[in-house]
This record gives sequence, structure tokens and C-alpha cells, in this order.
Amino acid sequence: MKVDQEVVNNEKELLISREGYDSVETGSIEESNIRKLRKRSNTSTFAESLKKFRYPIESAVPEGSKLKENVCEELNADLSNDEKNELQKSTFQVKKGKCDRNALELDKESHTKGATRKNTKKVQKDTLPQNLPGVPDHICENPYAILVGLNPGLTSSLRGHAYASPSNSFWKMMNKSGILEEGIEFTYENDQDLPAHGLGITNICARPSASGADLSKEEFREGALILEEKVRQFRPRVGLFISGKGIWEEMYKATTGNKRLPKEFQFGWQSETFGGSRVFVAISSSGRAAGYTSARKQELWNQFAKDVNLAREFDQRNR
Repeated sequence: MKVDQEVVNNEKELLISREGYDSVETGSIEESNIRKLRKRSNTSTFAESLKKFRYPIESAVPEGSKLKENVCEELNADLSNDEKNELQKSTFQVKKGKCDRNALELDKESHTKGATRKNTKKVQKDTLPQNLPGVPDHICENPYAILVGLNPGLTSSLRGHAYASPSNSFWKMMNKSGILEEGIEFTYENDQDLPAHGLGITNICARPSASGADLSKEEFREGALILEEKVRQFRPRVGLFISGKGIWEEMYKATTGNKRLPKEFQFGWQSETFGGSRVFVAISSSGRAAGYTSARKQELWNQFAKDVNLAREFDQRNR
């Protein structure tokens, strides 16, 4: 901070009278004494020096520091009314100018972000392939279970098979659960063979999309009603395996009058039925469901597979 020489002399006089300050040679001030003056820059003594030289209060006070109201009044006490009005007017204009600039910058920033979001959505929509074929259902009469997903992703749709994305662990967890006969493993490439092992596979919505967020409420509602008809038609003996809480929530709302899931919801078997069949809700196998560990996801798969295997063993004993 640049120290005014006359302000320094005034401070020296005060220090000599109050603190026994030893005078130093004229024109030279020790570094330690300069630091003392800087420490006292926010005190009323410094304010008095400002008053003496009649510096405008807002331009003289260092940025970030605050003076009490009575100090401000004291500094401007000897100003004429015209000078006070002019000072207040100038201060108001400066503040108003800053506020206007800040508001303009915020408005521009908000407009830019909003336009970016809209443009991004438009680009994503425009770049999606048109008339994607989707993924067919594979269900037999009276299967042990029907595996229900949300809707085909872009990779699955282009390949024509369910859960074809490399980031989806559906087939990996299925093979590890033991839901299939010993020695049998599946990949997305042979999903059409699931009915031969007593399993069916379908989705709540048939339209492919990059994300489930692209689906409308109407699509969910219509898809849930269609799924309910499928369940009543094929009548799974063990129940439905729902791959994700969000899917079950849409099914639940569509068939119960747009109600939310109970607060005490837990993964696993539900107390409600759907289309006359029991419902088992698992955690989504999508790579986006990162809030749960792989161990927890696999645990639910193993639980459902155990019930399916019990039904399969019962059938084998009674053939």
C-alpha cells in the first residue's frame, strides 16, 4: 500500500504520544514501523486521516474491508449537503452499473446454457438412426419366468438382441447365478434360445432409445398395459424378473392408478402381483446403475435363480 508522507507524520505523532515511540531520522521509516502503520489502516485513526484529506470513503477503504456506520458518518460530517448528495449519487451510479453488468452477464450465461442444452438434445435426436428395428420378444407358454427390461438401447436395437451393450452385465450375472442348467451359458447372440430353457424375455417399452429418459409417460403407461396382457397370456409359473426398480414403479403406477411405490419398498419379491403373476424386482444390470455393488446385484440374481431351480427340479421329479 502506498503510504502518504503526511499521513505517516500524523501517525508518528500519535505513536510518540501514546506508545512512547522513538523518533527516527526525517525522511526514513524503519520497515517494522511501516508494518505497524499498515496494521492500523482500518482503525478510526486512519479514518480520521481520510477525513482530513477528504477522500471519498468507498474509494479510500481497501476492498474487502468494512467500516461501521458511525465512522462513515464521521468521515462525511464536514462535507456540504451538495457534496454529500453528489457523493451518494456517484456511489449509487457505480453500484447500479456493477449490478446491471452482473445481471447482464448472468442472463447471457443462463441463456447460453439453456441454448446449449436445447441444441444438445436436438443434436442427439437428429443423430439417432431412424426406424430402428428394436428387439423381438422370446417367450414360450408357461415359462418358469419372464425377464422384463426397460426398452432396447441403441446397441441392442442395431444388433437385434437383448442387452447387447458391453457395459450391461445382464448375461454375465445370469450365467453366474445358475438359473440355467449346468454347463449352459448365454450371450446376447443366442437370446432367442431362452424359451428352450423355460425362460422368456421382453421389455416394458418396445421403442429403442439412447436412454430411458427419452421415453414419455404415455409410452410407459401403454407399455405396462401391453406387458400385463402378455403376462396373462403366457402365465409364468415362478414369476416376473424385473430388471430395475424404475421399471416396476412404472408397471405399478399404470395398474394401480398412478400411485407411488410404498416407502418400505425393498428389492426382491413384492407383495403385489402383476397380470396374475408374482413379481421379483432386481437392481438394473445397466452400467449406469452405479449406486449398488456388483455383489448386491448378483445376490438378487442368485436368489431368483434358486426359486426357478426349485420349480425346475419339481418338474423333473414329476415327469
